Amino acid sequence: MSVTFEDVAMFFSPAEWALLGEEQRQLYKHVMWENYQTLVSLGEELCL
Repeated sequence: MSVTFEDVAMFFSPAEWALLGEEQRQLYKHVMWENYQTLVSLGEELCL
C-alpha cells in the first residue's frame, strides 16, 4: 500500500492557523518536515 504526504499531513484553515501560538506553529512545521523526510526516504528505498 502506498502512503502519500497527504495521508500523514494535517492541514489548517487560515482561521485555525491564526489561533495557533508560535510554538505550536513551529512544532507543526517540524513534524510535517519529519513526515516528508520519512516518506522521501521510503520512496528512495523502494526505488532501489
